[in-house]
Amino acid sequence: MIFQETNEIINKYYKYYKYEENEYSCVFYINDPGSDDDFIKMLESLNGIGYTAFTNDDPMSIVVIRNSSTKSILLKLIMFMVTLISIAATGIIYYSYYYNIHNIYDLYGIILFSLPLLSILFIRELSKYIILKRMNIKYEMPIFVPAPGFGTLGMVNSNKRQFSTYKVSIYAGSASIFSGFFASMIFIIIGNAIGGSQMAEIIYSPLKSLNFPEIYYLGLNRILPQDVMPYPVAFAGWSGLITTAINALPVGYLDGGLIFSSIINKRFKYVSYAFLGILGIIGIIYYYYMFILIAIIIVTGLKPVTLNNIVIPKASVKALAIGAIIIIVMGFVPVPYHDYNNVSIHVYQNDYVVTPARPENVSIKVIISNNGPSLIRPEFSVSPDVKYHVLSNKSCLEPGHSGIFIIEIHKKFRPGIYKYSIYVYTGAQKLTDGINIYSLMANSGILFNNMTNPYYGVSSKNFTLNIYNTFDQSINVTILIFSTGNVYYHTGNITIDMGKSYAMKNVIINSGSSFKMDITSNGHARIWIVIIYKNYSGAMATINLN
Repeated sequence: MIFQETNEIINKYYKYYKYEENEYSCVFYINDPGSDDDFIKMLESLNGIGYTAFTNDDPMSIVVIRNSSTKSILLKLIMFMVTLISIAATGIIYYSYYYNIHNIYDLYGIILFSLPLLSILFIRELSKYIILKRMNIKYEMPIFVPAPGFGTLGMVNSNKRQFSTYKVSIYAGSASIFSGFFASMIFIIIGNAIGGSQMAEIIYSPLKSLNFPEIYYLGLNRILPQDVMPYPVAFAGWSGLITTAINALPVGYLDGGLIFSSIINKRFKYVSYAFLGILGIIGIIYYYYMFILIAIIIVTGLKPVTLNNIVIPKASVKALAIGAIIIIVMGFVPVPYHDYNNVSIHVYQNDYVVTPARPENVSIKVIISNNGPSLIRPEFSVSPDVKYHVLSNKSCLEPGHSGIFIIEIHKKFRPGIYKYSIYVYTGAQKLTDGINIYSLMANSGILFNNMTNPYYGVSSKNFTLNIYNTFDQSINVTILIFSTGNVYYHTGNITIDMGKSYAMKNVIINSGSSFKMDITSNGHARIWIVIIYKNYSGAMATINLN
């Protein structure tokens, strides 16, 4: 039956010397492998009557079978819709955090991130469609792989009839990889041109930090510096670049799998197994890779099988694999996001005391260390909103360097305790620390040594401070100690680190009595001892230790 219906078509393109037929297939034995064009035309004719064919190389033969009626279009549509939702959600969330807004304008993220990323995917598939169309091969929709927070990990090609020859597989896979790479680069450049390379204070990264592909270190960081959180359009290009590199890996029915399986043929399965193992290990850290592993292993298969495997591609065609390897090296990032900080900040002193009702300048020393691989340009903000400016002898920090930045807060403080958050932005990271400013009125009922308030003194490393209660009743106070060096408070057996504070609450000092404090420093230091009483009144002692 199969022989009678297909003999004429086979004989038109190949000369066979014998055939064998059973209920499920018909094998035609040949001596001449023919050409890719002949095989593709034969397939087109066979498909028209409900058959397809593939080749064997030992012995050289053509096997004709009936087309399978299995349809996977529903699965592909479901995966495509889930990927669309993932890309749209990623764009909305990224845009809202980028500008620190949470309203209807978040939908701009779809325009500035989702559409560019979808355009990259469309360009990749369009290039593949054009290649297949020129070779008179029907295009099959791929399986899209979603990745929430990233958008997508790309596509896995259908394992249907479209990759009929080695040449088709190499051309289609290469077209997708190269077009995706260059489209991603274009969107990175466009995004940087729109958003600029200035890191503004309004930018709040939803990610602690991005990992950048190797191409950034080879020169792309001149266009998009790594210390800048990418503008949504540029972020779409970043995502497209990495997903294209992932799809260039020599695994299963990925684009890279099509290329490398056509070049190394039977040995490809070992390469595919190796890279599947690598992806599995990475998937333990970045679990979204598991999505693409499932699509490869369960839905499509580990090794692409071309229908015609007896016509070996030319060396010039194989050379396209070199380009795929280059794109893998330049664009692949095993873990796109990481949780460790490349930049650290240290606020030299967290507590300050000012005099109420007169203008004060509070100088806050912030030490920033750049432990990352690229230049950073820190920006600052203070919350709640207050007038301030930043002083420094440098605006940028080279990798491996630290810098001191002075934030001066200008304000006339009323009596009270003021808490401020200091934010440092490096583009991909936002770091914060807090300070406390105590604005206290001097209370004449609380005195220090020599019966003074405030008290200023110079002492050796060991000193004793007495706090006197001259009221005619007991008082309940809070005693706060902080310094510019490491100090040890003997009575409480407490070590206070440099720049940190220690508070003793509910300290009762009886009328006419005193509270004795013995303090030791391990070096030069300035120590502040603040007594906080009711209605933001109290006393302050400043001691310089030599």
